[in-house]
Amino acid sequence: MKIGVIGCGTMGLEHIGNLVASKHCGPENVSVFDLNAAAMMTARDRFGVRSTENLDDLLQDPEIEAVVVACPNRFHAEMAIRALDEGKHVMLEKPMALNEEDARRVTAAAKASGKILHVGFELRNSLFPRKVKTMK
Repeated sequence: MKIGVIGCGTMGLEHIGNLVASKHCGPENVSVFDLNAAAMMTARDRFGVRSTENLDDLLQDPEIEAVVVACPNRFHAEMAIRALDEGKHVMLEKPMALNEEDARRVTAAAKASGKILHVGFELRNSLFPRKVKTMK
């Protein structure tokens, strides 16, 4: 599966590292974008992934099936909506948006696109809360 990652900061690098290590993806199938060229080049050089200086090129690439949005919080809603509008599945870092109106816009875009939107609420996926949930 080919995946794009928007944002090459701390969380973006974490996602890129996991994707590169995955038997379902690998570095040849990851493309990254960040407005901070130095951060993007660091990700490219560290993990051997592709990079693009134009967000539209990443979002309009027909081979990229899904996008991880790991940019600064203030851009989460806009980036998720753009990716969904381009027909990509989206894994969106938390927070989903900075206000209810934008969260509703993201949800509406996901419904309209028919694509999967997953918000990375860590406590739903971390080991400790999952273990506690199994206890009665």
